Amino acid sequence: MASPRSFGRGWTRALAAIGAATAIVGALLIGVAVVAAPVAAVVPPPDTCGYPTGSGTLATAFLESTVMRAVQVIGSGASARVAGWANDEKGLLLGISDTTATATSFAPDPATGTQYYNHVPNAATPTISLGDTGRLDQLHRPLYPTVFITDITLTPTSTAGDWQHGGTPTTHIDDLFGSWTTAKFVGTTYTPKAPAHQNHWYIGVGGDNVNYGADTPTGGFAALGKDEGFGAEVRWNVSGLHDEKGLPLVPGHTYRFQVMTHDGDQNKPGGDAGERCALLTIPPPSQPSLAITKTADATPVSPGTSVGFHITVGNNGPTTATGVTLSDTLPSLTGITWTIASQTGSGCSISGPAGSQLLSCSLGDMAAGATYDIHITSPTTAGTSGSLPNTACASATNAGTVCDLALIVVNPPNLVITKTADATPVSSGTSIGFTITVSNTGPGTATGVTVFDALPALGGVDWTIQSQTGSACLISGSVLDQ
Repeated sequence: MASPRSFGRGWTRALAAIGAATAIVGALLIGVAVVAAPVAAVVPPPDTCGYPTGSGTLATAFLESTVMRAVQVIGSGASARVAGWANDEKGLLLGISDTTATATSFAPDPATGTQYYNHVPNAATPTISLGDTGRLDQLHRPLYPTVFITDITLTPTSTAGDWQHGGTPTTHIDDLFGSWTTAKFVGTTYTPKAPAHQNHWYIGVGGDNVNYGADTPTGGFAALGKDEGFGAEVRWNVSGLHDEKGLPLVPGHTYRFQVMTHDGDQNKPGGDAGERCALLTIPPPSQPSLAITKTADATPVSPGTSVGFHITVGNNGPTTATGVTLSDTLPSLTGITWTIASQTGSGCSISGPAGSQLLSCSLGDMAAGATYDIHITSPTTAGTSGSLPNTACASATNAGTVCDLALIVVNPPNLVITKTADATPVSSGTSIGFTITVSNTGPGTATGVTVFDALPALGGVDWTIQSQTGSACLISGSVLDQ
């Protein structure tokens, strides 16, 4: 790139040449007005952050962005990492030192002896120094690899945390792979120390002979463009980052990451600087999955039979359900009084008088896979008839409410008795008799059915059972009192 001074001389010479040409045209076209057609401004295409690139007044300050090749979110959720890959003929600029300039400490590949790798932090270099983070380039951009973060959960188009809008840069790096350089800044001159060897894109990924745990971008390194000799990856753990308001990144939010890097040559105007952007949504915390089932012991039933419900509350996970409670307004009919027949622990009780009873349970925290069972019962009487619909609901402080319904139908019997004379009137000396039929037309079962008949008496009448369906009936007493 030409220096400002040489550019100025060229500009003067150009003006002189244009002036001469105009004079000649003016001499030939006296009295003719010459108006140049306006040139339409060409809007540079946007980069991955949405800002225009290229050169000219419509472009951003990123006139040369090839150093920043790709940005990608590795993994998901709060355990994700933000990775950026840089490549340049001068090496990635790690920062500015006011005293010394340093470069990557290389180690040769044990298999080939020619490929070089590195990873910081390591035993010899436990921390990653970014030098004097107060040093900025001519356009007031940080001279070390950094990421600017915006919470876009409520406003998906927000760029409030970007460098262009005064965002705060991240002043740490969690992992650094490949090759890089630092520079010494004296006066207006940057003096970088280039790495000893070009490593290209051998940064210590799984496919390299030395695996430092570096990442391969989607599409591979070949998709990142021309290899200029020095390749590097910078990486940040999402769990240690903060948004534009200085707040930690939290589940349930979506974030915009603007990663920015420079190369090791910052002596030319503007230097080489690049930006790229990526998004990450951190899922909300996993919630427990409460479940409840309620089943009737039996239905339909007949009066006089015990009725009951089984209730089971469970947590299907994956996390603990906290402060689990159960509430059940118990159904009522004549003769119904509910009691707890059994339960897993002692968290449940029934309150209120018959006809207005409530089952309440405080079950505390329930781990994933835990269950709690309750069995409630009630007797019925001959007057009990109708339906017992019942809905029980369980809830937790970190989960929604779940309900289940069960129904018991109490069907009453319908007893019918008929008694007919064999014949009437009859003459003395003729046998007499009655036929008695007892039946239940339902729908419920009649329990403990009895028949009582005070038989009529006259002189010479002595009653006996001639026939019956079974053997349940008998005649007792003496003649005239049967």
